[in-house]
Amino acid sequence: QERRAKAAAAENAAFSAEFLGAARRVFAMIDVDNSGTLTKEEIKKSVKSDKEVIDFLKDCGEENLQFLLEPKRLDRALNALDTSQDGEVDVDEWEEAIQRGLKVRLAQLAEDRERRARAAAAEDGAFTAEFMAAARKVFDLIDTDASGLLDHDEIKTGVTSNQEVIAFVKDCGNQNLQDLLIPEKIEKSIKTLDTSGDGLIDAFEWEAIIEKALAAKLDERAKARAEEAIASGLSATGGKKRRRPAPWTGGGVELPLLIFGDMADLNGGAKGNKSQKKKVSGAGARLCAAIEDEREECGKENEPLVLFTGNSFGASFEGTVTRGDHVVPTANAMGVYCGGVGPSDLDYGCANLERIANACNFPLLLSNVSDARTSKPLAGTQASRLVTWQGRKVGIIAVAAAEKLRDCATLEVVSGNTGSDSQKGSPPPVRVEDEDACVRRLGGELRRNGAEVVIVLAAVGGGTGKSSPGGELAQAANGMADVIVVSGPRGEAPPSGAHRHETDEAYCWVVRAPPQLACLLKMSVILPEEPHSGPPPHLAAEALNIAPGARAVDAVGRLAVVAHRGVARGLATTAAVCEGTLDCSAESLRGGRHLATRRAGASAGGLAAD
Repeated sequence: QERRAKAAAAENAAFSAEFLGAARRVFAMIDVDNSGTLTKEEIKKSVKSDKEVIDFLKDCGEENLQFLLEPKRLDRALNALDTSQDGEVDVDEWEEAIQRGLKVRLAQLAEDRERRARAAAAEDGAFTAEFMAAARKVFDLIDTDASGLLDHDEIKTGVTSNQEVIAFVKDCGNQNLQDLLIPEKIEKSIKTLDTSGDGLIDAFEWEAIIEKALAAKLDERAKARAEEAIASGLSATGGKKRRRPAPWTGGGVELPLLIFGDMADLNGGAKGNKSQKKKVSGAGARLCAAIEDEREECGKENEPLVLFTGNSFGASFEGTVTRGDHVVPTANAMGVYCGGVGPSDLDYGCANLERIANACNFPLLLSNVSDARTSKPLAGTQASRLVTWQGRKVGIIAVAAAEKLRDCATLEVVSGNTGSDSQKGSPPPVRVEDEDACVRRLGGELRRNGAEVVIVLAAVGGGTGKSSPGGELAQAANGMADVIVVSGPRGEAPPSGAHRHETDEAYCWVVRAPPQLACLLKMSVILPEEPHSGPPPHLAAEALNIAPGARAVDAVGRLAVVAHRGVARGLATTAAVCEGTLDCSAESLRGGRHLATRRAGASAGGLAAD
């Protein structure tokens, strides 16, 4: 019941936000002279020629607004809407009618939700019966001697040779059962299932774990139905695709942002320059100086928001020794508002990431990973931020590539909630959400809380084109994100400009953060003067190259030197002992760690983390 209540509240909030936003757009479309009031002539023209106005009024739920579409009833409807009787419909009168319509539409939505709940209950009942019958059949298939007890040999034989058993266990929704399919985890899984400790799994122990699996599957079905309801044809324009407004191109409020990518090589460039006799400072010190210069140029009244995308603390040459410690002082000196977490930041485990997060003087965000035991964000991170910047609300999300997270050796990825099933000393059980689902969920939540701009820091790699990870995420966001900043691969040229992606519902801008402190991405998000009063934001972006001889902040340069000396001392220690055959051919290592066997790669950090 609690889950249904939350889903209903989320659906109502999403619908209300869309409905009210559509109502304000329709008012602006009718008000062609921008006077703030609607005349009879403006209304008559719009209800004849503008499809979006017609579609909205037809399904708005308020009869007098609907009567505007009928010439014989138009005068009577205008008289009812014009409560001040001055011959025009002003904003307040329009809003009063819209609120009446919203009340009707929400009641209709509740009725539809009840119908869907009844249908879902029937579907879940049938699913439960089918799932439990399949589970009992699988028990019998494993129990080859029909003793009513499953011993180790029967389980191992069943999960390796019986395809029906394998198919059920693979999709059952419980991580402990699914671990039976992994040879190195099977003993641990059997021990967890055998709650009596007698070395056998009886029917009661089997039913107990199956009930957990069923609960996880039913929870997945409920969440999927809730997402589908929010994003489905219950739109404020009658289930029809609405015309997307063009991005704002006029004057207005400009929100400056400064963004950079990973910070692994803080000492880059410190070896000097052939054209200069004196030694130059490291990349971190030069980036800090560039940020200072941009802050001074913008002024205190228009201070830029400083962000970074992620993969700054993980596997790198220095990180092999420091586990990310060398990055923290420099990041703290830059005045970062918040930073994203990438898959590589988890290479040294959750405890290490939590230690790093606590040492930073700004929050780290990781939106699509949560602790399966508590449902809270992982390792001292936060799921999202809502900040009022220059008087406008900005929402920030950070997602990491789900595929890489699920492949991370320091995480125990599970599909549902878990409690005592996890073993002491093992990696913490976590839930990983696909990037697109996370952006739709949290982006919608931030918008309902007033965010005019939603920015996604996406540690997903790739470029900004339609077929790139960033482009695909923009298409899948369904209007729940305005700007997606992707972390570009190392060694590529700095980014230039922003790529605008269009869907039937909205626009979304995709830009690439420069890697390895090679340059600074300067962005301006341009909004109308009045909050929530117009089309989506416009974006301007440029890459500010930071030359090797550029001005540097000496104090930050000294931090990098100290860190580098610590790295030099640490290189005398053993980073990791590797037992196994590695493919170290140039062909394998050229593409990075994920192309080499056993997930080992070209850098010492990647090898040690793996």
